[in-house]
Amino acid sequence: MATEILPTAGTAANSADLVVEAGVPVTVALKGVGGRNALVRILLRDDVGAYHTRWQNYLPTFVQR
Repeated sequence: MATEILPTAGTAANSADLVVEAGVPVTVALKGVGGRNALVRILLRDDVGAYHTRWQNYLPTFVQR
């Protein structure tokens, strides 16, 4: 099921939380990213509400054109 968690925009923003049951795979797709050096972060929230970065990268380093 596709879910848009962050509307396409040209400015820095944070998305809403996406709740996923343990063991369920999630695919993250980016669209409409303009400019250079867009930083993308995947964070997980623990049981007490603290966020932890699990992955981050600048867009130009992982998108093949």
